[in-house]
Amino acid sequence: MIGLIMAGGNGTRFWPLSRKSNPKQFLRLFDNQSMIQLTFNRLHHFINAEDIYVVTTLDQKDLVIDHLELIPEENVIIEPFGMNTAPCVGLSVHYLLKKYPKETNLLIVPSDQLITDIDSFREAVFEAGKLSEAGSHVVFGIVPSYPATGYGYIEKGEAINKSMFHVKQFKEKPDLQTAVQFVESGNYYWNCGMFLWKLETILSSLEKYYSLGNEILKQIIVLNSSSESLDKITELYKKMPKTPIDIAIMEKVQNGSVIPLENIGWSDVGSWYSLHDIIEKDAQQNKFYHSHQTINSGNNFVYSQKAVMLIDMQDTVIVETEDALLVMPKSSSEKVKDLVDILKKENPDLL
Repeated sequence: MIGLIMAGGNGTRFWPLSRKSNPKQFLRLFDNQSMIQLTFNRLHHFINAEDIYVVTTLDQKDLVIDHLELIPEENVIIEPFGMNTAPCVGLSVHYLLKKYPKETNLLIVPSDQLITDIDSFREAVFEAGKLSEAGSHVVFGIVPSYPATGYGYIEKGEAINKSMFHVKQFKEKPDLQTAVQFVESGNYYWNCGMFLWKLETILSSLEKYYSLGNEILKQIIVLNSSSESLDKITELYKKMPKTPIDIAIMEKVQNGSVIPLENIGWSDVGSWYSLHDIIEKDAQQNKFYHSHQTINSGNNFVYSQKAVMLIDMQDTVIVETEDALLVMPKSSSEKVKDLVDILKKENPDLL
């Protein structure tokens, strides 16, 4: 089995700590470990280091190499720039087919999610491998714990066995009323963006359903990585249909399967709010990264290299870097993305 970590995102909801030069997956927020290191370590429990790959953008290559010392440099697959998951998966599949038999299973995971129960995850992957070897497109679904509106959903169809189902359909991010209906039905799972296929299975679907992109990829893969060809690769890559792999492939195939994941300690750590929820805290439910004192203050998240003193502060996020300070109620964490959109126009140097 091959492991592929997708690591090209920017993690804008973690501004001001997450920047273009040091995105979310490289932040050392968990006992001095980054999320990409935790992701690699999780895969390394059952996949050899030399069979774990990372697909990332050219400007993040050095960060990947710095954080993942165990993987060879040639295991870092480079996109000229970020596009979407169909282009990066397609590029990776063509690259890997030069090195592995077409019958090899490929497990694809994002770089910025947490799973605390690694043994249960490994067992689910091995079970999914049986379906993949039979030619199925396997997607992993998270059993929802609340009616989330920030995730796409997967509706299960007919049961394959007690722990596997055919995919009936994919659903885009719903409104709250629809999300409540999804959760109450018991037939829907969060789409967490993890997949398992044989190389030949996904290649066949790329050829059938993503034909324009696949033709461009075939041209890219024959070019070498010399400076003379980089401009050609970049120009070709710009022509790729910028489509998620779910829409490009998974919504169209007839042999999709979903493996529900429950009680594995999964989180996409999508905001400062969700990070505070899962990270270890003190008795007052505060999280500090440096020296501090508090009076009547609880449920706060504070990231600063200075000594921070809080008095009568509740449910607050404070994040300080050398050039920026973010202060907000925890409940406003989703608005950080809106703030970043404003900064793109008015103060892009802060990104």
